[in-house]
Amino acid sequence: MILRSLALSFTFLLAACAGERELYRWGSYEDCVRETCRDPSGAQAVDRIRRLAADIERAKAEGLAVGPGWHAQLGYLCALTGKHESAALEFAAEREVYPESAVFVDGLLRRMPSEPDRAAYAAHVPRSILVLPPLAETVAADAPCAWLATITRPLAERGYYVFPVAIVDAMLKENGLRTPREMHQVPLGKLDELFGTDAVLYVGLESWGVQVTVAARLVDVKSGTELWRGTSTAVQSSDDDSEGGVAGTLVRAIAKPIVQPAVDPTLALARQANWVLIHSPQGLHVGPHHPDFDEDQGKHRK
Repeated sequence: MILRSLALSFTFLLAACAGERELYRWGSYEDCVRETCRDPSGAQAVDRIRRLAADIERAKAEGLAVGPGWHAQLGYLCALTGKHESAALEFAAEREVYPESAVFVDGLLRRMPSEPDRAAYAAHVPRSILVLPPLAETVAADAPCAWLATITRPLAERGYYVFPVAIVDAMLKENGLRTPREMHQVPLGKLDELFGTDAVLYVGLESWGVQVTVAARLVDVKSGTELWRGTSTAVQSSDDDSEGGVAGTLVRAIAKPIVQPAVDPTLALARQANWVLIHSPQGLHVGPHHPDFDEDQGKHRK
């Protein structure tokens, strides 16, 4: 009898819950949040943007609002793809719908690339990037070469021609430049003469090992204008699950441990740090070889 009473109570509770109308339309929001936590690089951000935007349209058609965090999440995904104007609009929408988010949203907007930075970039859009061996005086002797091996892919995937880093290193050494510090002191005009590059990427390795920290700046070779700068840190975790997050100009990416003993786990951290450095919301605008690049505007499409 007691069990029957409990069963009936549970049935009534379920019926009450089922009959309660939700305040918001959630759609694919939970899935997108989970996927973003697992993969903060933005590699699948375009698909998540499409799904969230479709959910917003369905919510409007049904007369429902979207829940707290929706516009901010969509803005964050837009920023990951380099669509900073769209990101700013979504952040502003979050603040308008939920005024409680004002301090948080204002912080997000401050982290967005500033208008002068975008203007400088648009005025000197590089097609090619010359990467100099990084300054790494406080880390392992083999760090510069190991790091160089992991930088071409994220730059190229962002839409730029990257001069073959090993050949650049050899050519500079043939010209009497034996150390990265000497290479960093070469006048831009000389680098232009040797390589015909549009921009030079100067990098410093601030830590190397269980933590890889990279600080970089991109300089226009003709005018000397700094087009962009960024910092990224990747830290090895003992967890099997990896997560990453963005805080100010410091982007932290947690890398999965490497199980094969023959593979240097530092290389995996360098790859992740470099990817986040270039592809994060504070990363480079997409370049001329990227499908989202707009040649007429001199910057990415909105």
